[in-house]
Amino acid sequence: MKKKQKKLISGIITGVLALVLVVLDQAGYIDLEKYLDNNAVVTENNAYINVDGLTECEVVRVVDGDTIVVDFNGKDEKVRLIGVDTPESVHADETKNTKEGILVSDYTKSKLTGKKVKLEFDVQERDKYGRLLAYVYIDGEMYNKHLLEIGYAKIATYPPNVKYVEDFKEIQKQARENKVGLWAE
Repeated sequence: MKKKQKKLISGIITGVLALVLVVLDQAGYIDLEKYLDNNAVVTENNAYINVDGLTECEVVRVVDGDTIVVDFNGKDEKVRLIGVDTPESVHADETKNTKEGILVSDYTKSKLTGKKVKLEFDVQERDKYGRLLAYVYIDGEMYNKHLLEIGYAKIATYPPNVKYVEDFKEIQKQARENKVGLWAE
């Protein structure tokens, strides 16, 4: 195929995609203004993914230290933070709930409730319970790592979602050596 033909086809495809976006916006399926403002792309499930590859959403509520609920494309979705585990605070068997779990849960509530966060997915998008699995970013910092740094979480690795496992191991090692958070004596 000649260069001019490729350029013409590329121009037609770009025009058709732009027209589709306008039609979807007019029909109420997407918010084109949000799309353009965030320099985002729209996935097949209408998620807005920023050019950095992360999905932006708002935290509706915090379930516990390592589980949150976000507004994901207009629907409340539970998100389980990948690679970390915090002490229990809302377990059905109340004997498993701990004061440390309540402390960490309250901390996560204070940091994330009502805030805009970005989600980064790994190999699996959901766990067996239907929760989204993600690395959660707030103000450019990964919250999963933050919990490990301050000693409020321990590593919990479930392959194949192991993108940052080596970083997590090093961060936990430092927190343990520094006796911070749950590692304090």
